[in-house]
Parts: sequence; structure tokens; C-alpha cells
Amino acid sequence: MRRAGFAAGTLLTLALATAAPWPAAERIGVGRVFLPLAPVRVYPTLEPPGTPTALPVRRRTYRPTTAETLADALSRPEALVVPAPGTYKLTRPARVAAGVALGGKGLVTVTGYGLRLYDAHDADVYDITFRDCKGDCLEVKRSYRVVLANLDVSHASDGLLDISGGSTVSVLDTRFHDNVRGLLCGNWQKPNDGREKLVLDRVTFERVNVRTPKAQDCDVVARDLVVLEAREWPVDARGSSIVILNGFRWEGMKINPPGWRTEGAAVVRVLE
Repeated sequence: MRRAGFAAGTLLTLALATAAPWPAAERIGVGRVFLPLAPVRVYPTLEPPGTPTALPVRRRTYRPTTAETLADALSRPEALVVPAPGTYKLTRPARVAAGVALGGKGLVTVTGYGLRLYDAHDADVYDITFRDCKGDCLEVKRSYRVVLANLDVSHASDGLLDISGGSTVSVLDTRFHDNVRGLLCGNWQKPNDGREKLVLDRVTFERVNVRTPKAQDCDVVARDLVVLEAREWPVDARGSSIVILNGFRWEGMKINPPGWRTEGAAVVRVLE
């Protein structure tokens, strides 16, 4: 059962109010999933203002064995999708419906194309490898309370993760690697779509040239962020972004401290 969530502004209010490391996920409003099967949020997630907490739902379980049946299962709202171990080569991006929980138990790889989480409120994706994607491997748009956990994401023709449309996303225990572009939060071309909010908890970027991450008018809280062998600034904050770092390490780059750049009215703060 999901507990009542924080108001969206609570994320930054709590982080700015404390100078000590966060003792628990409750402090930053990180969503959690119960692995390896049924995802259950035991901590508050990022709730947009005025949005009531969803009531428990009765899920139907799908166990796809082909790329076609996987895409079909992901399109069904509130589905619990547990693919058989193996590699699934998508022939087009797969749309993920609201409330879907996709769990791979560390035995599932998705290639060819990635996932599109459009209006996919309360969706969870965990324990899956994404690689060799045409376009973005993962795209989240107009979606609240999305949780991406224990993922390995690499080799895309565009970015590894793109977040826009006022989405609120938690990324946990995930590795992004071996790509030109990493994670983009926000869209400067559509500034009126809403303000994105992103939590990064124990996320690593390795051999990703840019966007590790990049924030454009987006609020970001990152704990234990690691950036290895990037080509540009490890953290890139632009527009009116607010980025809060707690536990930030970067190595293998010819870049002077502090390891980030700001543009416009963007602010980066480090919690010691």
C-alpha cells in the first residue's frame, strides 16, 4: 500500500533545510520498490500538488516471452509485467501505461528500441538492462511518481534517459554508461510544460560524454552520485535549475573543481 506522499515543494525544502547527510530515504522523498517481484513503495514519493495518493489496486500479472507480447503487456494499465529471462529486441518504442510495474530480476535485456513512459503515473521499471537503443533508451514525459531502479543503460543513438513534461522521477541504484549523451531533465524548448523534479540515489555515469546529468529548469537532488570519464562538466545546470548534491565524486576528467557549471539563474549546492 502506498503511503501519502510529499508535496512537490517538500523535496527541496527538506534538502535545503539540512546540512547533514540524509539519514533515510524519507528525508528526500525517494520512492522505493520491493524487489524482486511486486513493487511496493514503502517511502513517500514525489507527489505533485493536489494529487491524491492512489489506492491499492488489484494487478493482473503478465509473463511475456517475446518482444511483441512484452510491448502488449506494457500497454495495459496497472499490469505487473514479469518477462521470462532473455533478450527482447523491440521493433519500435514500447509505450508504458500508468501504474505498470516491469521487473526483470536482473535476467532481462531490452534492445532495438526503448520504453516511452508518457502519462505513465506510478510506473516502476527495475532490474533490467537496456542497450543498443534507437533514439532514447528511456523517455519519461508528463508522468508523476515514476521509479526507475537497478537498471543498466547503455549504447543509444540519442540519450540514455530523457525527462520532460513536468514529470517527477526517482532513479535508484542505476548505472548509465558508454554513450555520448546521458540524462537530460527538462526541455528548454517547452518551458511551460511544468517543472520536472528528479531524485538520483546511488547513480553512476561511466564513459558518458555529456549530460551526467544535465538539468534545464529542473529540480534535482542527488545522493552518492558518481561520474567517471565524462568529456564535459559532470553536472550541467541551466536556466532556473536547483541541483543539490550529497556525496558527489568525479574522476578521469581534465576539469577543474568544483566539477559543475551553471548557466542563467541555476544553482548548485553541496551538502557536506
